[in-house]
Amino acid sequence: MVITISCNNKDKNTSIKKIQKTNSIKNQYKADENSIVKYPSSGIKYDHLTFSFKFYFDKAGYILNKIEVCSKDKIYQTISANKTIEEKKIWFKDWNFDGYKDVTILNNQGSGRTVYWIWNYKPETKQFIYNKDLSDVLGLEMDSISQSIIFHYRGGWQEEFWDTLKYKKTKLVFVKGMYQQQWNDAKGNQWRKRTYKRIINHRSLTKVDSCIVKP
Repeated sequence: MVITISCNNKDKNTSIKKIQKTNSIKNQYKADENSIVKYPSSGIKYDHLTFSFKFYFDKAGYILNKIEVCSKDKIYQTISANKTIEEKKIWFKDWNFDGYKDVTILNNQGSGRTVYWIWNYKPETKQFIYNKDLSDVLGLEMDSISQSIIFHYRGGWQEEFWDTLKYKKTKLVFVKGMYQQQWNDAKGNQWRKRTYKRIINHRSLTKVDSCIVKP
């Protein structure tokens, strides 16, 4: 689920202006001046707790100042963020596959892939904790079927890599990776080289495969 909402709190009046663009997302909005994004957590429950969220941005809409986690109309937790953002896009995803939705904010998105800010919900403390391993990492993806985390980065047409990790309890563990390189030789042939890495029985194994893809 993705929510992009912003509110103008000038003179205590709320005005919402709908973005007009191709393939626009339902419930996606923009305001000239940002203050608070409110997200009611209908259907998002954490054991016996039900939370709603308030996201505080600067007026220019480029910095997330703080997040207020509310329960029964009272502030349950205040998260000091001070994070730069590209758009006010908010998700709730279970990044560590423990059954609890984690707060996810878009940091940056470009040709190289996507970067997020992530706060994991910890059932032991019933608090949202900043995830240093996954936040501010270029090319973060989730494979919900295999319950894996993938770091996928593309540097133009010449190089691309995929690293797959899995959570072992609370620790991210490397499982496998693939690094791809492409180049043209002096004869005009386009080469592709792939380097595979995998952990098997606690041992790191590497395999290299190269070929001409366009003679």
